[in-house]
Amino acid sequence: MCINRALQMGLQIGGQVPQAYIVPMQETAELIPTAAGYRFIVTSEQAVLQDYIQKPVYDGDSVKIDAMTGEVKHEIDITDKKRKLVGIYAVFTELDGTKHADYISLGDIIEIRDKWSRKNKEGQWSKAWRNAETAMCMQKAAKHFLKPYAAQKEGLSMALAVSEDKEVTFEQPDYIEAEKVEEKKAEVKKNEKELF
Repeated sequence: MCINRALQMGLQIGGQVPQAYIVPMQETAELIPTAAGYRFIVTSEQAVLQDYIQKPVYDGDSVKIDAMTGEVKHEIDITDKKRKLVGIYAVFTELDGTKHADYISLGDIIEIRDKWSRKNKEGQWSKAWRNAETAMCMQKAAKHFLKPYAAQKEGLSMALAVSEDKEVTFEQPDYIEAEKVEEKKAEVKKNEKELF
């Protein structure tokens, strides 16, 4: 079903610039578009936007956005230290060529996550949020920014309809674990033979 949905929306699963992932969710799997996937959806066949660009903003960056003209001046603070995400902006180029811009803060993204996503049984956010917070924030921001365009394109409304209340995990399927166990057994047997 996930592959069929990806084909319907024209999304590439995985790869160098993934447009979507197939992610295990409890007892099933779900197709999760990335921010790049949302951009592809809105600018490809039956486009609703001429272009859509989304960029992260980190602490120390200087960003000035003119929301009405879509002009953005983004000066990046170059450092060798890990910087904290503070927000995400988007520049929309409408089909007639006009531009506008929008911004969402990390606090607003976290508020959306807290309202629509669930924690697991241990009270933790999913592995996706724990291990790839920036990517998840970019995905949430894309959904937030593009909701007004959902009624104009079926593929976009399908992508935005991915349920927010499911627990996303990146745990390996059981058969992978079973393969690892068999590999370990074979390695132990090999080591035993070498010792004797």
